[in-house]
Order: sequence, then C-alpha cells, then structure tokens
Amino acid sequence: MTPQLTKIRSLEPDAILVVGYVEPAAFIYRQSVELGIDVPRFGFTSGSVGNSSAWPIPTRWKASGTCARQS
Repeated sequence: MTPQLTKIRSLEPDAILVVGYVEPAAFIYRQSVELGIDVPRFGFTSGSVGNSSAWPIPTRWKASGTCARQS
C-alpha cells in the first residue's frame, strides 16, 4: 500500500476512509502513520472481528485488540 498512500499524502487529503476487512485496514493505518500522514482516519469493515460497522479507526482497533500502533 505504500505507493498508494504516498500518492494520497501528496494530494493533502482532509481525511482517509478505509473500506475492507479489519486486518488490512490495520495495516493501512500503520503504514499511513509511518509515512507521516496526519489526518483523521475512518473505516467501514467486516471480517474476523464482530459485525460490519462504521467506526473511527483508533477506537475500533483498541476495542478489537488488533495489533496496530496508534499515533
């Protein structure tokens, strides 16, 4: 995801919306932090952790126990 996130960073977004499974969303979150993308992140996921839901990413990951560094 680094090439895609690098392009997103160059566009100076107001926020990032991630739609997908929890585990890949956690990976995208971690990479965006590593690339210095400092914008709100939101997601809509389904997968191995609970039912589909809309959530602010850090809140859901903290509740789900998914391994992801938070800034």
